Amino acid sequence: MQVGNKILLGVAWCREDERILFEKHPELLMFDVTHQTNEEKRPLGIAAAVDQNMEIFTPFRVFMPSQQQWVFDWIFRSCIPVLMGPHILERTQLVLTDGDKQMYGAFDNVKEAFYPNAKHGLCMFHLVNKGLERIKCKLRRQDKTRVNNMLHTFKTSVFTWFQLGGVENVPEFGMSRAALRKWLSDLQDDEDEDEDVRHNAMVLQDFLLQCILPHKNRFLVCLRIGGRTLDYRANSALEGKLIVWCRKFADSQ
Repeated sequence: MQVGNKILLGVAWCREDERILFEKHPELLMFDVTHQTNEEKRPLGIAAAVDQNMEIFTPFRVFMPSQQQWVFDWIFRSCIPVLMGPHILERTQLVLTDGDKQMYGAFDNVKEAFYPNAKHGLCMFHLVNKGLERIKCKLRRQDKTRVNNMLHTFKTSVFTWFQLGGVENVPEFGMSRAALRKWLSDLQDDEDEDEDVRHNAMVLQDFLLQCILPHKNRFLVCLRIGGRTLDYRANSALEGKLIVWCRKFADSQ
């Protein structure tokens, strides 16, 4: 490049009709990054929200120079407030992202200033399923069926912490967590068990303690005994918006 030449680092934009739609329905905001969508191979950040008909729309899009935290900071601190309006974001109640620490770390840094009433929620598919994919190299697979059964039991237990039909309050979450940890501990302590099973139980327990439970405030957004509202818990776009709609419907009756 020559002195004075210009290069596009990043650009964010929105359509006026979708910005107006977000002004009407700002309670839920989702953000994720897609790849291989353009000739320059840039990461494309896309925001999503849900309207009154439970239809997904995209309030804004952003071409990103990278996925470093300073880029996400620019998006949450500058792009979204400028395009959507800071007074609109005051009504946002839930911001959903995947498990990228750079992404939700940037949101945490600006939450108080621009999203004062919003809770952050993690995508549990990324947190659990993708996390298990990363640790599969540590698992011993001498008995593949037994390994798959252990993974199925583990995932089934963890997913009850954030889905409809799962735990309904803090005590139930505590009981479920304790039962899962006891199951893993018993497998490790059982001398009659296969050595590979005891090893895999130890790997899963470390994954639970180090990679899942530290994020409990992000997938159990806020537990409220006796009710299920947006302040209580939400873990998918559909569920989050359904909770908002049900609450508004109940208030109107």
